[in-house]
Amino acid sequence: MQTADAFMREEIRSRYWNPNWIEGQMGEGYAGARQVARTIDNLWGWQVMSPETVADYMWEEFKQIYVDDKYQMGMRQWFDQHNPYAFQSLTGRMLEVIRKGYWDASPETIASLAQAYQDSVSRFGPAGTVHLETPQFRNFMAQYLPKPVVVATVSISKEIPRITQPQTRPQVQPVLPSQPEPEAVVERPEPQEPPKQVKAYELEQKTEQAKGEVNLIYAGIGVLVLVALMGLGLRRKQKAA
Repeated sequence: MQTADAFMREEIRSRYWNPNWIEGQMGEGYAGARQVARTIDNLWGWQVMSPETVADYMWEEFKQIYVDDKYQMGMRQWFDQHNPYAFQSLTGRMLEVIRKGYWDASPETIASLAQAYQDSVSRFGPAGTVHLETPQFRNFMAQYLPKPVVVATVSISKEIPRITQPQTRPQVQPVLPSQPEPEAVVERPEPQEPPKQVKAYELEQKTEQAKGEVNLIYAGIGVLVLVALMGLGLRRKQKAA
């Protein structure tokens, strides 16, 4: 009669570690990834109810096949494409088994699992599984994840003297009080007599005066002619008498 632990080992080797079975689950996509995660949960159940049936090497083999891709079947790419939360579930469950003392894993194994889990959470967000959100789990994870690099800031002004080229101060010329500028000597031209200009009314006056003189001459001539004619007429009358 076969014992429970012998049946368990046979079932695991023939099914869950079998590349043919794994390939069939990969063909199912999302459902196949979920089935793999359930297999890890069932193994955890057997670990709690019957610890003698589950050995450390079993957990190590599951980790090498589904996390480290022992058969080079592209396990990580398959989980990422179809169901990344199933991958978080199985890696998180393995970490919980270690944290609770059921699997005596090496520090390298723990660090590898913690990094794989954290990478998936960083890319796809957390699966929201209750047992992976406890403070105890987070503190356990923090012990094996790389510590953030802290870049020390150095004050340049205090720690490292600045190397600067000497700056020459511009020479400031003394500003003298402004002196009044000498007034420009403007040579004034000597007053000159304005050119004599003949005004229009003076020309008109002289013209009228000349006209009056001419008229007087003509009038005088006329009077003389008239007197001569009158004298000539009187002489003729006297001769005729």
